[in-house]
Amino acid sequence: VLKVNKSGSTITGASAIGFWFEHKEYEKGDSYEKYSVSVDQIEKWTGFDFFVNVPDNLENVAEGNEGWSVFHDF
Repeated sequence: VLKVNKSGSTITGASAIGFWFEHKEYEKGDSYEKYSVSVDQIEKWTGFDFFVNVPDNLENVAEGNEGWSVFHDF
């Protein structure tokens, strides 16, 4: 998931978070927040490059975020 701040059509800030779930049954009420991981980590696991249209300096910071609270508060 990617959030961006924009000034006009220019992206001025970005924050991202990924979620990694095993293919299994989960307990009711289990919080998705504890399955949050960085987009960098998902890219390593999958070989995909996400958010290629975001400027590299912002993409690198956004994809390195590992915490739900940092993403949430962005």
